[in-house]
Amino acid sequence: MEVLGQNSGSNHEEMSESGKDLAIEFAILRLPVEMLVRFKCVSQYWRDLINSEEFQSLYLHHSNTSRDKFHVFVSSRRRQGQKNIHKLGFVDDTPNQVLQEIYSKRFKKDYEIVGSCNGLICLYCDMEFKLALWNPFTRRYKMLPMAKVNRIQGGEQHLSHGLGCVKDDYKVVQIIQSFKKGNLLETEIKVYSLKLNSWTKVEDFPFGGSDFPNNGCFLDGDLYWLAWTKPTAKHLLVRFELEAEKFDQLELPNVDDSAELHLGVLGGCLSMCESKEDSAVIWVVKKRVPWAVQDIVRLEDSDQASYFKIMPLAYTNKGKKLLLAVGFNTLLWYDLKDNEAKEFFLPRFTKGFEAVMCIESLVSLGVDSKADE
Repeated sequence: MEVLGQNSGSNHEEMSESGKDLAIEFAILRLPVEMLVRFKCVSQYWRDLINSEEFQSLYLHHSNTSRDKFHVFVSSRRRQGQKNIHKLGFVDDTPNQVLQEIYSKRFKKDYEIVGSCNGLICLYCDMEFKLALWNPFTRRYKMLPMAKVNRIQGGEQHLSHGLGCVKDDYKVVQIIQSFKKGNLLETEIKVYSLKLNSWTKVEDFPFGGSDFPNNGCFLDGDLYWLAWTKPTAKHLLVRFELEAEKFDQLELPNVDDSAELHLGVLGGCLSMCESKEDSAVIWVVKKRVPWAVQDIVRLEDSDQASYFKIMPLAYTNKGKKLLLAVGFNTLLWYDLKDNEAKEFFLPRFTKGFEAVMCIESLVSLGVDSKADE
């Protein structure tokens, strides 16, 4: 801290004249966000530097290329109805790895994760129909205004969400589907812009007869959903372009429609996991390259083999191991070479969970954001 004080004092004028001290900037890019937040109290210079859009952009780029800045966040649902958020430290299969419960005064219960992008997490409370954007590293959050939604008397609503960014704006997409006696009656699409702090309605939606049971995933300016058409019992791969705010349909890999399918992002590519009993086939699609099988997971000797749902989250150890979400209460490291799995469980009485990858960032939620203290 004394060194920081010297740099921000006697060298301050020199650094102001030169515009920046690249050596110091590159050094602090390696520090965790928690430490950088403390550094803002050292001097006005450090506060201005760390709060600047240029530095925040540099830090985000560095986090995207640094494995120690990747974290897994898990929102679990208990049998009693309570919801909790946990974090798995770095994406690394170190011994005695455990999930740590996140301290959050604002989101300690009732909220679940529905999306993640550039260090921001989108949270939803189904009891109060509230949405929030939250940076768990800077510990700042912003409650979103309520979107106006049509209510059908005697019906029930299912919601699916997605969070992404385009042109320095973060957008939340909400798909609201109204059902009555099991029949889908109406689908509404709402898009929230953080820059405008308001919702707009997407009028053109060609997939109104399809069910969207899961949340979307974000990759390179677009959100993707795996939809289900009940009349034909077929899956659809749907893309939403955040800039144009338009939907289209993409080609699926050659999967079995009777299998459990999970859409995600793996290793920077759109992925599809096709699960059948004790095994899963992982498909990926790369730019200008069609869908192809990348890995096959077999869990015959695992205690979780009876579970049908297998979701890949991230590679580690230079791609030798794969982090998987399995069943209703288990995360495990899977060795792709030896076909061995090392499990660790979520808290007791967990009946379901959502897991997302999240990188450390200084992304701001605006001057009207609040501290989660």
